[in-house]
Amino acid sequence: EKAFREGMDAYLGLSGDYDPVRAVRLFRQAGQKGHVVALGWAGALAEKGRGTPKDEALGLDLVKRAVPAIRKRAESGDVEA
Repeated sequence: EKAFREGMDAYLGLSGDYDPVRAVRLFRQAGQKGHVVALGWAGALAEKGRGTPKDEALGLDLVKRAVPAIRKRAESGDVEA
Protein backbone atom coordinates (compact mmCIF):
# COMPACT_ATOMS: atom_id res chain seq x y z
CA GLU A 1 0.00 0.00 0.00
CA LYS A 2 2.81 2.44 0.86
CA ALA A 3 4.51 1.95 -2.52
CA PHE A 4 1.20 2.52 -4.30
CA ARG A 5 0.50 5.75 -2.36
CA GLU A 6 4.02 7.02 -3.01
CA GLY A 7 3.60 6.12 -6.70
CA MET A 8 0.38 8.13 -6.89
CA ASP A 9 2.08 11.07 -5.17
CA ALA A 10 4.95 10.91 -7.67
CA TYR A 11 2.61 10.62 -10.66
CA LEU A 12 0.40 13.48 -9.51
CA GLY A 13 3.30 15.63 -8.28
CA LEU A 14 1.91 15.74 -4.75
CA SER A 15 5.26 15.08 -3.07
CA GLY A 16 7.24 17.53 -5.16
CA ASP A 17 7.83 17.30 -8.87
CA TYR A 18 5.80 15.19 -11.30
CA ASP A 19 7.94 12.03 -11.59
CA PRO A 20 6.39 9.36 -13.81
CA VAL A 21 9.58 7.25 -13.82
CA ARG A 22 9.48 6.92 -10.03
CA ALA A 23 5.72 6.34 -10.18
CA VAL A 24 6.08 3.41 -12.59
CA ARG A 25 8.81 1.87 -10.44
CA LEU A 26 6.66 2.13 -7.33
CA PHE A 27 3.52 0.87 -9.08
CA ARG A 28 5.41 -2.18 -10.35
CA GLN A 29 6.86 -2.79 -6.89
CA ALA A 30 3.41 -2.62 -5.29
CA GLY A 31 1.92 -4.76 -8.07
CA GLN A 32 4.51 -7.49 -7.46
CA LYS A 33 3.35 -7.53 -3.84
CA GLY A 34 -0.27 -8.07 -4.90
CA HIS A 35 -1.64 -4.52 -5.13
CA VAL A 36 -3.91 -4.91 -8.17
CA VAL A 37 -4.75 -1.23 -8.59
CA ALA A 38 -1.01 -0.47 -8.75
CA LEU A 39 -0.61 -3.23 -11.33
CA GLY A 40 -3.32 -1.59 -13.42
CA TRP A 41 -1.59 1.78 -13.18
CA ALA A 42 1.73 0.21 -14.20
CA GLY A 43 0.00 -1.29 -17.21
CA ALA A 44 -1.74 1.92 -18.22
CA LEU A 45 1.52 3.88 -18.05
CA ALA A 46 3.45 1.21 -19.98
CA GLU A 47 0.77 1.22 -22.68
CA LYS A 48 1.08 4.98 -23.07
CA GLY A 49 4.86 5.18 -22.57
CA ARG A 50 4.71 7.47 -19.54
CA GLY A 51 7.64 6.97 -17.19
CA THR A 52 8.76 3.91 -19.12
CA PRO A 53 9.35 2.99 -22.74
CA LYS A 54 6.05 2.53 -24.58
CA ASP A 55 5.08 -1.14 -24.62
CA GLU A 56 1.46 -1.62 -25.59
CA ALA A 57 1.58 -5.42 -25.29
CA LEU A 58 3.02 -5.32 -21.76
CA GLY A 59 0.61 -2.58 -20.75
CA LEU A 60 -2.39 -4.53 -21.99
CA ASP A 61 -1.16 -7.70 -20.27
CA LEU A 62 -0.76 -5.93 -16.92
CA VAL A 63 -4.18 -4.30 -17.18
CA LYS A 64 -5.82 -7.62 -18.15
CA ARG A 65 -4.23 -9.25 -15.10
CA ALA A 66 -5.44 -6.47 -12.81
CA VAL A 67 -9.02 -5.96 -14.04
CA PRO A 68 -10.70 -9.10 -12.64
CA ALA A 69 -9.45 -8.42 -9.10
CA ILE A 70 -10.24 -4.71 -9.36
CA ARG A 71 -13.76 -5.52 -10.59
CA LYS A 72 -14.27 -7.94 -7.70
CA ARG A 73 -13.13 -5.30 -5.19
CA ALA A 74 -15.38 -2.66 -6.74
CA GLU A 75 -18.40 -4.98 -6.73
CA SER A 76 -17.84 -5.65 -3.03
CA GLY A 77 -18.01 -1.91 -2.34
CA ASP A 78 -14.32 -0.94 -2.30
CA VAL A 79 -14.42 2.69 -3.47
CA GLU A 80 -10.65 2.75 -4.08
CA ALA A 81 -10.77 -0.09 -6.61
